[in-house]
Amino acid sequence: MSQVDSQAPTRRGLHNAGRLWGTPFVSGVYGKAEAKATKQARRDALIAEWTKPIGGPSHLTAAELALAQQAAGLVMCRPRTAEDRVRCANLVSRILCQLGLVDRRGKKREPEHVPLRDRIGGGA
Repeated sequence: MSQVDSQAPTRRGLHNAGRLWGTPFVSGVYGKAEAKATKQARRDALIAEWTKPIGGPSHLTAAELALAQQAAGLVMCRPRTAEDRVRCANLVSRILCQLGLVDRRGKKREPEHVPLRDRIGGGA
């Protein structure tokens, strides 16, 4: 009986915050606040990248910024099923169309005017 008791790990013998499994929790380093800040920074970077053509997120209204944050959150989440992935992609597509950040369906882009002289290479 004493041989079995000596093989069992003791709480005092492990330096794992009193737990018998997992990694030790270091307060302030692996906390929830840091994870939230990292996620917010990634979301802000996505929004800044998306809104670069219109001059950045400062050119969005409060409602548009809230929609952009929802779309960024949907892009960063990991849907479990294929159906959920398609739903998230469709939602993000619709939100970005509402914000005017992607090609609008049914509207053709205005072609950039290039003078004929420049197209045929016969300039002075």
